[in-house]
Amino acid sequence: MAWKKSHAIISFACAETLGDTSDAPQRAAIIECLIAGMILTRYIYRLDPAASPPAPAFEAAFASSLQHAITGPLQAMTLDRSENHER
Repeated sequence: MAWKKSHAIISFACAETLGDTSDAPQRAAIIECLIAGMILTRYIYRLDPAASPPAPAFEAAFASSLQHAITGPLQAMTLDRSENHER
């Protein structure tokens, strides 16, 4: 499946960027969500306002979100998958 390959690529890039830190899995998950959401919203569904700005303007705004996910302070987040996430 294509999503598994994408996940592997993003996971590898995050591991190379983040190194072996205690919050690396949390940061990698946030980065993966940001990238997947951007691809879906801007390029697949072409939803405004994400689809409208010229690439340089969008890239600058998106880069600040990625930078925060990589180096900024994070709220506590558990990765316990045994919790029931249904609403």
